[in-house]
Amino acid sequence: MLIACPSLVLSPEHERKSIEWVQWLVREEAYFESASGVTASFGEMLLLMAIHFHSNQLSAICDLVCATLGMKIPIRHNNMTRMKQVFTQEIFTEQVVTAHAVKVPVTENLNANMSGFLPIHCIHQLLKSRAFAKHNVNIKNWIYKQICVSVNPLHAVLPLLVDVYVNSIILPNMKHVEQANKPLSENEIRRVFQSSIFGQYFNEKKSFLNMDFDVVENHDVIISETTLTPQLLLLYYLLLYEDCRLSNAQNLAASGRKIKIYSPEFLSELPIKYLLHHAQKDQSSYSTLFGPLLKLLATHFPHLTLVEDWLDDMSMKAAHKTSLVSEYMLVDAFNQLEKTPSKCADILQLLLKKEAIDIWPFAEIITQFSKNILADNVPRYVQDLYKDVWFKLNSVLPRRLWVLTVKNLVGDYSGLTRIDVAEDPLQIMRCDERVYRCAPIFAIVLRVLRASLASSRSQLYQHLQSHPRLDPNGQAVNDAEREEMCRALIAAQVSL
Repeated sequence: MLIACPSLVLSPEHERKSIEWVQWLVREEAYFESASGVTASFGEMLLLMAIHFHSNQLSAICDLVCATLGMKIPIRHNNMTRMKQVFTQEIFTEQVVTAHAVKVPVTENLNANMSGFLPIHCIHQLLKSRAFAKHNVNIKNWIYKQICVSVNPLHAVLPLLVDVYVNSIILPNMKHVEQANKPLSENEIRRVFQSSIFGQYFNEKKSFLNMDFDVVENHDVIISETTLTPQLLLLYYLLLYEDCRLSNAQNLAASGRKIKIYSPEFLSELPIKYLLHHAQKDQSSYSTLFGPLLKLLATHFPHLTLVEDWLDDMSMKAAHKTSLVSEYMLVDAFNQLEKTPSKCADILQLLLKKEAIDIWPFAEIITQFSKNILADNVPRYVQDLYKDVWFKLNSVLPRRLWVLTVKNLVGDYSGLTRIDVAEDPLQIMRCDERVYRCAPIFAIVLRVLRASLASSRSQLYQHLQSHPRLDPNGQAVNDAEREEMCRALIAAQVSL
């Protein structure tokens, strides 16, 4: 109201009382929030207004005032000069704003149904203005906690928050290059995935790369287990971080700045494909996130966005109620495959009726008996069912599945990792010769081969981007020779 009606503070006495009143509002924000019973409060609104004043976004302040009062009021910018001085010099200096903002509690169960001015709006504006880095305030923990307690439908500001956070890490203010926000550690991200349906596949590990970045924090954070929103946001953070890092690799190399690099082994653990399909199926909740996620995946992980995979996944349907299948039943069915193939067929049909995530625990057993399916007396019907189950598993953790498949079809590859599959995509062609006489299993091999080639190609290009060649003056130079060698290697792989 003071901004909408500046005539209320024309006299020095009225101005003094107005300042005291606003300061009292700031001190009593906790009471107002508890008394009103809503998630928004006066404190967040005043903080957001101060942030807009600091960044000289007067139009945003006008919109904020009109939205708060619930009426359209013409506010002249030159009438806000004195109020700007009051907010920025007497009530909320920039250092006070950043110090106060990071202490504001995160919004529990943050979602798109919440209205009003929330702490996330304030943090987003401060990140955009690089205020946290300027005053050396650690905002990483606040962002991590807010992501962990977010639920669907996704709040529209969360992807924007991740965007400016990533940019503030990799592209710091040129005047304060040494002052950049800290990235999330691999173990912090693992903790979020441990609290999801993928928990058993994410044991906390110690990173041996960039140890100074991986200080373990946030042990007390409670992660929402009822939604995959935190996992989707962290996936978006990782993909955006890699995209921004690779896009600015030459500038980073020329400046000599060392930033955190998430290891390929860590990235290969993530259930990227499953999360993407989850966002696709629930676009009403993740409409603002699905498009950017798909774009980043198609650019940096083309092997996870193959057209064939999308078509297969769209055709898969699961029944609501299915019979129980145990590991013993599955192993027993495969052991008796040649004598009573109908038993194995029944089990595979039951697996096809389940959700892909529910049958993933059987992935190792299913791939372990892949050679049994190649026997001459195994009916084609059983082989087709096996192929369908494999493609269903391929929608959960495909890279882990490819490694299991290569290990069992090729031979003794006990030390094989997901990175090896990308570095040597043709090793799947060393498989049992019977594969070439079994169309369903050969279709699996071709899918692994196609995905591995795409992964290898992407990894080669990313390696070139991550390691630019510098001249004696520290400037990045165009390296035609390395690029030509990369293209030659890709052409050789494809021709084989």
